[in-house]
Amino acid sequence: MPEVQYWREWQRHCALGLCGDGVRNELTGFVATRFQYYVRKCAHLTNADSPVQLIPQAADAWHLFETAVRIRNTRTGKSYKQWLFARCRAGEGDSVALDGGVSLLVRDVVRDYLRREHSPRIMASIDRPLCNKEGSTLSLHELLPDPAGGDAVEQREIKRLAESCARDIIRRLAKNERVALAARAYGVPLSDLKVLAAADCGKSALAEAYSRGLRHIADYVNERFANEDRATRAELAIATLAKIDENVPQAFLPVGMSAQP
Repeated sequence: MPEVQYWREWQRHCALGLCGDGVRNELTGFVATRFQYYVRKCAHLTNADSPVQLIPQAADAWHLFETAVRIRNTRTGKSYKQWLFARCRAGEGDSVALDGGVSLLVRDVVRDYLRREHSPRIMASIDRPLCNKEGSTLSLHELLPDPAGGDAVEQREIKRLAESCARDIIRRLAKNERVALAARAYGVPLSDLKVLAAADCGKSALAEAYSRGLRHIADYVNERFANEDRATRAELAIATLAKIDENVPQAFLPVGMSAQP
């Protein structure tokens, strides 16, 4: 254990870099030894393969310790450096109080260091090798499906189901509902006189027919895919409407009427 006078010199100069070589070597070595001790005790809380890889250089261990005791405060607002020397109530000879206080502070510094710099044991990199009975190693990353591929497969399935839904719904729609959806798909206003004539109803009735057509889509998807989550049903409904826009024949609009620019 370092002599009390070494700690006192560090206290006077405020920073170890301003102390003599002997003091620097003694204090750095002591803190590094305590740092290693607590790292080995706490290494099992991390996912490191070996405690050795968690231990910093002696100078880095001292830097972490010195920074903590200068910056951090106790609950009463006193810096931990002040707290450390307040423990030495018996005068210059009370090295046990100082060494014990330093050990407690190093323990807390190590815990903060491991939490900040290293993943906990329950977490592991997906690139970490996994060993099987045959002795070959694969990483979890290699076993995971390609995200882009998964998205592509999902979108193809949504598209396929939407096409099926669109065919069924179009067959169930009333004439004015088909005209309203066709007009919207082609960008033709529902108030257009030719559209109203094709639907054989008034403007308000055609607007209601359009709303009714949208409700048919939502109700059909919700009923057919009742076991799916809300987000999936919403995506299917949107995709189905898009397919209906593609597949409702322009024949439901007056002859010669086409999409608006």
